[in-house]
Amino acid sequence: MLLHHSNRTLITFYSRILFGFLGKAMQAACKIDKRLLHEINELPEGSLMSFRIENELIGITMQKHGNSFEKIVKKDSKAIPTVTSNVVFRFNSFNDFLYVWHNGRSMQQAISEGRIHTEGPAALACRYIRIVNATIIYLFCKRVAQRKVRRYEPPPRLYLRRCSILARMLFQRGRTDNVLQ
Repeated sequence: MLLHHSNRTLITFYSRILFGFLGKAMQAACKIDKRLLHEINELPEGSLMSFRIENELIGITMQKHGNSFEKIVKKDSKAIPTVTSNVVFRFNSFNDFLYVWHNGRSMQQAISEGRIHTEGPAALACRYIRIVNATIIYLFCKRVAQRKVRRYEPPPRLYLRRCSILARMLFQRGRTDNVLQ
């Protein structure tokens, strides 16, 4: 029983790190890439995007605020105010989350295989997938990004932008609980 509990704790810790890494990267990439700015400006103000692992409170929620996304730091997903344009991506299990993150599968492939379920308007879900794909181009090396993003098109000055995104990730903060109340 103790081994099962410690294993679950490690899985929770590891998934929180990966979700945090993705959230910070999306925050930084939205401030640098012009294509992402165009995509984000077309989203309704205050819309929420969440990634969740099924049956767990593990996940990340991003809110459109101005011209970028901000990570909302919450322990409980039920305390987030409801907005009509919420989109939730739910992974069936932690193994499905790792399958998408480590095996080079795109979100579109995972949705078609039934590993990710989407809740919310389909048009907004497609926009969010495009934003995540553009962020993945900056995070992963070219080979992995080509497998994850269907029409891989590296942006101009990719390595310079990648370095600036990684530098911005170190010094950014998400919105805290006090801001939402």
